[in-house]
Amino acid sequence: WTALLSRGSTRLVKYGGAGEHVRRLQRALNAGTGAGLDVTGVYEQQTTDAVRAYQQRVGLPASGVATEQVWSSLQRGILS
Repeated sequence: WTALLSRGSTRLVKYGGAGEHVRRLQRALNAGTGAGLDVTGVYEQQTTDAVRAYQQRVGLPASGVATEQVWSSLQRGILS
Protein backbone atom coordinates (compact mmCIF):
# COMPACT_ATOMS: atom_id res chain seq x y z
CA TRP A 1 0.00 0.00 0.00
CA THR A 2 2.85 2.35 0.78
CA ALA A 3 4.19 2.24 -2.76
CA LEU A 4 0.74 2.66 -4.26
CA LEU A 5 -0.22 5.58 -2.00
CA SER A 6 3.03 7.47 -2.65
CA ARG A 7 2.84 6.98 -6.41
CA GLY A 8 2.92 10.04 -8.62
CA SER A 9 5.14 13.03 -9.14
CA THR A 10 7.63 13.82 -6.42
CA ARG A 11 8.82 17.09 -5.08
CA LEU A 12 10.45 18.29 -1.94
CA VAL A 13 7.87 19.04 0.73
CA LYS A 14 8.58 20.33 4.20
CA TYR A 15 7.12 22.02 7.25
CA GLY A 16 4.59 24.65 6.23
CA GLY A 17 3.83 23.05 2.88
CA ALA A 18 0.29 22.10 1.88
CA GLY A 19 -1.56 20.28 -0.86
CA GLU A 20 -1.98 16.93 -2.56
CA HIS A 21 1.70 15.98 -2.26
CA VAL A 22 1.43 16.31 1.52
CA ARG A 23 -1.77 14.23 1.61
CA ARG A 24 -0.05 11.49 -0.41
CA LEU A 25 2.91 11.58 1.95
CA GLN A 26 0.69 11.38 5.03
CA ARG A 27 -1.28 8.45 3.61
CA ALA A 28 1.88 6.58 2.63
CA LEU A 29 3.45 7.07 6.06
CA ASN A 30 0.26 5.90 7.75
CA ALA A 31 0.13 2.77 5.58
CA GLY A 32 3.81 1.95 5.82
CA THR A 33 4.70 2.89 9.36
CA GLY A 34 1.44 3.24 11.26
CA ALA A 35 2.31 6.89 11.88
CA GLY A 36 -1.29 7.74 12.80
CA LEU A 37 -1.19 11.07 10.98
CA ASP A 38 -4.35 13.02 10.31
CA VAL A 39 -4.50 13.36 6.52
CA THR A 40 -4.93 17.10 6.39
CA GLY A 41 -2.70 18.02 3.48
CA VAL A 42 -0.78 20.39 5.76
CA TYR A 43 2.83 19.61 6.65
CA GLU A 44 2.88 20.33 10.37
CA GLN A 45 5.11 19.13 13.21
CA GLN A 46 3.47 15.69 13.43
CA THR A 47 4.27 15.08 9.75
CA THR A 48 7.82 16.35 10.21
CA ASP A 49 8.30 13.94 13.13
CA ALA A 50 6.88 11.02 11.12
CA VAL A 51 9.14 11.76 8.15
CA ARG A 52 12.16 12.04 10.46
CA ALA A 53 11.30 8.69 12.09
CA TYR A 54 10.89 7.07 8.65
CA GLN A 55 14.22 8.50 7.49
CA GLN A 56 15.96 7.06 10.55
CA ARG A 57 14.23 3.72 10.04
CA VAL A 58 15.45 3.35 6.45
CA GLY A 59 18.91 4.86 6.92
CA LEU A 60 18.40 8.26 5.30
CA PRO A 61 19.59 11.58 6.75
CA ALA A 62 16.93 12.49 9.35
CA SER A 63 15.97 16.01 8.33
CA GLY A 64 12.19 15.71 8.58
CA VAL A 65 11.94 16.99 4.99
CA ALA A 66 10.37 14.74 2.34
CA THR A 67 13.19 14.69 -0.20
CA GLU A 68 13.46 12.79 -3.47
CA GLN A 69 15.16 9.99 -1.48
CA VAL A 70 12.15 9.72 0.85
CA TRP A 71 9.70 9.58 -2.06
CA SER A 72 11.85 7.01 -3.86
CA SER A 73 12.01 4.80 -0.77
CA LEU A 74 8.27 5.04 -0.20
CA GLN A 75 7.50 4.31 -3.84
CA ARG A 76 9.70 1.21 -3.73
CA GLY A 77 7.91 0.04 -0.58
CA ILE A 78 11.01 0.28 1.62
CA LEU A 79 9.84 0.17 5.23
CA SER A 80 12.99 -0.71 7.18
